[in-house]
Amino acid sequence: MKRAISYILVLLMLISSMGISAIAADPSKANTAATSVTGSDKVGLSAAITAAKNKFSVPAEYKNFSYSVNDQGNEKVWQLNWSSVDGGSVNMSIDDAGRLRNYSRYDPTYNYSNKIKAPLITRTEAQKIAETTLSKVAPEISGHFKENTSNSYYYTGSYTYSFSYYRIENNIPLTSNTVSIEINFLTKQVTSLYVNWNYDLKFPAPEGAISLKDAQEILKKALHVSLEYRIQNDTGSDDAVKAVLVYNNVDGYKSVDPFTGKVYDQNYDWSNGKDDVSKMRGGMGGNTADSKIDGFTEEELQKISESEKLLTADDADKIIRTNKLLAIDDSYTLTSKSLNSAYRKTSDGNSSYLWYFYYTGKIVKNNFAAPSAYAAVDAKTGEILSFSSYNINDSSGKVSYNETSAKKIADQFLTANSGEKFKNTVKDDESPIIYPEYDSAKQPTSFSFYYARTYN
Repeated sequence: MKRAISYILVLLMLISSMGISAIAADPSKANTAATSVTGSDKVGLSAAITAAKNKFSVPAEYKNFSYSVNDQGNEKVWQLNWSSVDGGSVNMSIDDAGRLRNYSRYDPTYNYSNKIKAPLITRTEAQKIAETTLSKVAPEISGHFKENTSNSYYYTGSYTYSFSYYRIENNIPLTSNTVSIEINFLTKQVTSLYVNWNYDLKFPAPEGAISLKDAQEILKKALHVSLEYRIQNDTGSDDAVKAVLVYNNVDGYKSVDPFTGKVYDQNYDWSNGKDDVSKMRGGMGGNTADSKIDGFTEEELQKISESEKLLTADDADKIIRTNKLLAIDDSYTLTSKSLNSAYRKTSDGNSSYLWYFYYTGKIVKNNFAAPSAYAAVDAKTGEILSFSSYNINDSSGKVSYNETSAKKIADQFLTANSGEKFKNTVKDDESPIIYPEYDSAKQPTSFSFYYARTYN
């Protein structure tokens, strides 16, 4: 594995400040970008909490509250979590249009290790509860799904009936869009709900499509069938293994466009375009105009207040991109980002939050694969707490740095990024680690330096 000398490749600094590690980068591109930019997601968090509590009630004793944010592409999803001191929990995922994506509830009152109890409601009664709930908490999908009876079941271990549905549009199934819901047959409560749905899709009307018979004839001509032997084992026992003779479509997947008759060789997802959703920071679309939940708990208000002091994702991303020592330029695409709480508290007793970013670069001449990078940024201070990059590249280039110049670059970065922490460290006697370690005849392609925290 070859790594470009122009990247800082491994962990830079741990949150606990117990150690610092750095690797060489090009000193000519040094930049000490300010990290004091602040931003607010208060509107987004408060709106997400309101939208969630309008879907399902949260018991008053579930006082502990935490949240995180995940962003994949154009959609932001808020993960909201409430818990009680006795282990109870309610978890909800709300997207940036105020729609429920996921819900789960655990009630410790019902110890599932106890003796199995008989259901207090029938499956039919439970299904009525499930579908009434769906019409209330997910009205956008009401009337657009059909039960998948093969995936609906009765489970005594958790006292639940489980129901699964797939999407129907124009009486035609879209099986990649699904809903699953579980009802506790003792309490009649929803214990879990999962909505996997592409919103705002435009479905072409089936009028004008070729007939099923015509489609079958087209597929007959498109299939490439051969006679093959296959292994069959009906019971799983080695003694039951046998060879069978079958005709097989060697070309794999085939489908037919119902309007043009064109044959497709790949399993396409026919969801044209991205979901058209409103942005959380501007509010929750029309979902909170007549909100029923106006109040927040003390714990929720604290988290909302804390979020006012956090960097936005754009600000944190800018810190990474403007630090030239990291070499994350415009050729890198930000593929995913998330905001999560850290284990430690801040000096003022508030929760600590980190922005996590994953970047993908472009394949350039003589490179074997696209480069990638990962970064973690303190969402309050803007300090880069972790960074690594990966680049399998052409190894024919000239190595331009030795241990002394590499350490100078590492120290330069750490001084700019973590100055006060770096002042109270000493370099570990066993560093640097030189790569490649296994071949002393080759020039090293990188150096890894480790620093230990000092006291007094």
